[in-house]
Amino acid sequence: MVCLGERATAVGLVTLANLIGTALGLVLTPILTATIPLPTVQLMYGGIAAFSSILFILLARETPPTPPGPPGSEVRVLMLDGLKHALTVKSFWLYLFVSFIGLGIFNGVTTWVENIIRPRGFTPTDAGTLGALMLVGGILGAVIIPPFSDRQRKRQPYILLGLLLAIPGLLGLTIATSGWLLFLSAFAMGFFLVSTSPIGMQYAAEVTQPTPEGTSNGLIQLFGQASVVYVYIMAALKTPNGSFTPALLLAIGLLVISALLVTQMKDPQR
Repeated sequence: MVCLGERATAVGLVTLANLIGTALGLVLTPILTATIPLPTVQLMYGGIAAFSSILFILLARETPPTPPGPPGSEVRVLMLDGLKHALTVKSFWLYLFVSFIGLGIFNGVTTWVENIIRPRGFTPTDAGTLGALMLVGGILGAVIIPPFSDRQRKRQPYILLGLLLAIPGLLGLTIATSGWLLFLSAFAMGFFLVSTSPIGMQYAAEVTQPTPEGTSNGLIQLFGQASVVYVYIMAALKTPNGSFTPALLLAIGLLVISALLVTQMKDPQR
């Protein structure tokens, strides 16, 4: 059972599982499709997903025997009432924007990684290494940083810190011409940018209470899916010689704006 002081950590572990699943898909798919037709591989993945769903239905419990917080904290309103309430909370709207920007940048960079670094003389192998380092950094950030947030019962400072420290990493991805600096920048960006996600989801659940956590987190996921639009924005901003520098500079500017917005977010009174 997860207690109140471990909730961001728990969300971080869920984020970790999500990233590991993505990494396994990236690694295993080329290996499997070398000997197995792609439709068969997709059926295998679908079967694994269905089996996981059955296990969840059989083993998960809706109401834990021990409440995750102090008396009364588990009380939530109905979904529609909660949705209306969440949309009246300024801090929640600010975090939705921050989450939209963060996920959009992460998706954009991972989508165009090879094209981003190719004009500087890097190879597809370098692009694969860079993408892997971003993913590993994200996995570690999602596990290492949230426990500190739980221990201090603070969310906003850690979201702000993650955004600020992700900026140098993104700047390195934009201008680095040496391999070691490029790879270090990729790791730093993944580590700090992804670390804000589990903390932010817990922040959203706290500032919108008594909105159900599923509703607040669902809205964050919805905005996260919509952030794929930044992938197309990056393609539109590509220069005639194939450089993504203007798109990356825009991303840096958006992270700066996001950090400024986070300064307007306040942790709920406990």
